[in-house]
Amino acid sequence: MSDQSSGIASGLLAVACLLIGTVSPVPAQQASPISQGSDDIMDLTKAMIGLQQAGKHAEALPLAERAAALSEQSLGPDHQTVAVYLDQLAWLHHLVGNRAKAEPLFKRALAIQSQIKNGEHVAAAATSYKLALLYRAMGRDREAEKLMRQAAAVRVKTLGPKHSGVATVVGSLAVLYQDQGRYQKAEPLFVQALAIEENQQGVLHPALKATLERYAKLLRDTNRPEQATQVETRAKAISGTSPSEASKELSSR
Repeated sequence: MSDQSSGIASGLLAVACLLIGTVSPVPAQQASPISQGSDDIMDLTKAMIGLQQAGKHAEALPLAERAAALSEQSLGPDHQTVAVYLDQLAWLHHLVGNRAKAEPLFKRALAIQSQIKNGEHVAAAATSYKLALLYRAMGRDREAEKLMRQAAAVRVKTLGPKHSGVATVVGSLAVLYQDQGRYQKAEPLFVQALAIEENQQGVLHPALKATLERYAKLLRDTNRPEQATQVETRAKAISGTSPSEASKELSSR
C-alpha cells in the first residue's frame, strides 16, 4: 500500500469514528493548523476533527473539502472512503448554514453507501440521520421523519437495541413528534430513549437531562403535572448543563 493510500485508510478510521460519535479528542499538537492545500490526508483529517471539536466549523470546512477531493482523486468517486469524507463535508456545510450545499453531498454519500450489501450499515444510518437533521432545520419534517425511522431501524439491527446511538435517533424522533403535537407517538420514544441512556450512562449522567426536560414538557402538555414535576426533579438533580442548554442540545440533534 502506498503512503498516500495508507494515509487515506488512517484518515478514514479517524473520520468514521467521529461519524458514529466514538472518536477521542484530538490532542492539540496533532490538530495544529495546516495549509488547506496540503496533500497529506491524515494531517488534513486530524486538523479537521480538531477544529470541528473546538467548534471552529468554518475553519474546518476548507480542510474537509480538500480531504474529500484527495480521497476521490486517489480512490475514485464511488469508494466507501469517499462517502465518509463527503458526509463530514456535508455536515460542516450544514453547521455553517450552507444547507443548499449540504443536501446534495449527503445524498451522494448515501448513494455510495447504498452499494454496501443490503444497504444497511452504521455509516449509512449516521448519514441518513444527519440528513434528517438538515431537513428538520429546513422545515421538511416529513422527509426528516422517514430518514430518522430508517436510521433507527438500521442502528437497532447493526448496533443492538440498547446502543446509545439508538437513543440519540429515537430521542430526536420523539422531539419531532412532540413539536408536531403527536404526543402518543412521542411518549413511548422518550421512554425508550431514557431507558437506553440510563442503562448506558447511569441515571445521573448529563446526557439524560435534555431528554428528561423534553419528556416533562410533554407530560405538562398532556395535563399530567404531578408526573411532570417528578421528571423535572430528576432533571434538576443532574449537573453539567443548564436547562436551556440541555433543551437546545436535544433539539439540535
